[in-house]
Amino acid sequence: MGTTKKFFAVLLLALFTSSLTVPSFTSAQTEQIRPLSQYDIRDIEGHWAESTLQNFVYSDALSGYIGDNGVITIQPNHPITRAELVTFLVRTMGLQSDLPGETYRDVPANQWYAEPIRIASALGVVSGVGDGLFQPNRLIQRDEIAALVIKAFEKSVNFSGEPKHFSDVSAYWATPYIDKASSAGLIGGYGNGQFKPYATATRAEAFTMVSNALNREFTSLPSDQRLTDVVLNQEKDSLTMLQRKDFSRVSELTSKYCTGFYSSFVQAASAVFEQMDANGYSFDVIPSGQPIATIVRKTDRFAAVQLKERYDLIVRKDGEQERETRNSTSLMLLKKMPGEDSWKIYMAVPQEETAGVP
Repeated sequence: MGTTKKFFAVLLLALFTSSLTVPSFTSAQTEQIRPLSQYDIRDIEGHWAESTLQNFVYSDALSGYIGDNGVITIQPNHPITRAELVTFLVRTMGLQSDLPGETYRDVPANQWYAEPIRIASALGVVSGVGDGLFQPNRLIQRDEIAALVIKAFEKSVNFSGEPKHFSDVSAYWATPYIDKASSAGLIGGYGNGQFKPYATATRAEAFTMVSNALNREFTSLPSDQRLTDVVLNQEKDSLTMLQRKDFSRVSELTSKYCTGFYSSFVQAASAVFEQMDANGYSFDVIPSGQPIATIVRKTDRFAAVQLKERYDLIVRKDGEQERETRNSTSLMLLKKMPGEDSWKIYMAVPQEETAGVP
C-alpha cells in the first residue's frame, strides 16, 4: 500500500518547503514564531564555524540579513561592528539592567542598538572610546572582542589556566584580557603564533569567541532532573495531543516547552498532521515502554539531552492499514530563556532511527 511512506513523504515535504509559514502566537504569548524557511541559511554551509553559527541560528540568537530576494544570510566572513557584537552578546546572554548606563553622543535613543549598549554599559561590559563617543558603527578589533568577552563572562568562566603568549601582543591595555581569554581557551590565535590584536574580526570569529565562553560556564548549572523533565514532559504532552487529535493545544505546548527552530517545527508538524487528518488519514502513535532521557552535556545557559524512545506507528487510509515499530534516538538541545527561570527546547537532532521489529 505504501501509506506510511506516502504520509511521511508529504509531512517532510510540507515542513521543509521554503514557502511554508507558521502561524504566530496569540497575544497572550510572548514569542513570535518564525517561518521555517528563515532557519535555512545557505551561506554558512561548509564554513569552518558552521556548527557554531547554525546553533546560534536555531536558538534565535542569530537571525541574519534578509536580502532583496528574500534569501537570509549570516555573512560569516564579513567584519562586525561594535554595536552588532554588543547586541548579539546581550541577546545571547539575556543580560538585563534597570540602571541608566553611560550616555553616548553617537548612540541615539531611537537606534536598534541603543538598548543593548545601555544594558552592557550599565553592567560594565562595554565602555566608550572617549569624548562621550561609543562609535557603534566602527568595525570591532580582535583585542576589543577579547576585552568584551572577559568582562561579560568574568564571573562565570574559570580563567585560572596558563595563558598563551602571542608574538604580536606586547604590553598594552588589552594584554590582560587577551591573556585571560587564552588561559580559558576562548581564543587560540593563528598558526604562526600571532593573535593579530588590531585586526578587525569577522562575524564568525566574534561569534566563536562568545560560543567558546558559553561552553565554559559552569557556575550555575541546572539539575539533571530539571532538564530531563522538560524533554520528557514535552514528549508526553505532545503525544497526548496527537493521540487525542487536539491540535488546538499546539500553541500552548510550544509556548511552554519550545523556542527557536523547534517552535516553528512543532507548529508546522502539527499543522500537517491536522491537514492529513482532515484528508482522511487516521494515525496512532503507541509508545512501547518509557522514553529515556540522558544528560549529554550542560552549561549555565545551554544543554543537550539524549532522548531514546520506542513506539508503534499505525496509519490508516480508505480501510487499509500499515503498522511500523520505530526505535528513535534524538539529541534535544535546550537553552535557558533570557529573563526567565525556565529551559526550553530549540532543536532536536536525530541521531539514529530504525524501523521494524528487532
